Amino acid sequence: MNEIINFHGGHYRISLLKSIYRVRNQIEADIIRLAAGRHDEEGLRQAKYALARMANAETEKDRSAEYFNFIHALAMASENDVYPLLVNNFKPIYLTLGRWTCENMRSADFQREGQHLLDLVSAGQAEAAVQDNVNLIRKNYQLLSGQDDLELG
Repeated sequence: MNEIINFHGGHYRISLLKSIYRVRNQIEADIIRLAAGRHDEEGLRQAKYALARMANAETEKDRSAEYFNFIHALAMASENDVYPLLVNNFKPIYLTLGRWTCENMRSADFQREGQHLLDLVSAGQAEAAVQDNVNLIRKNYQLLSGQDDLELG
């Protein structure tokens, strides 16, 4: 577990990458369900602002930082005190994977997908938002690993 939490760059083994995406799927699914049900205006507003900053960011590093801020804002919007702490503990992973994603994907597409997820959460469409996030996680894993073998529960 320390290998995952303390990771600050470099390369992931495929098995570690799979594990990271599985954990993200579990945590983010609950965050999304709660955020969609709570309608915390300030948390959702912060998520919207993070996406706007991501759209205007000039570097992959800055875009990945705003993607982290987006996920963290959704965790805050869940109104669960533990999820923002968990997301913050995974910050190095979000930053690294986000940077790699931004390097391999058009930033407009990355931002648009985040906006679609936020729209579903804001509309209270919890299960549609969770499924959208599952699709995003699978797509991101495939983009970074070149494989299509990620099984999510």
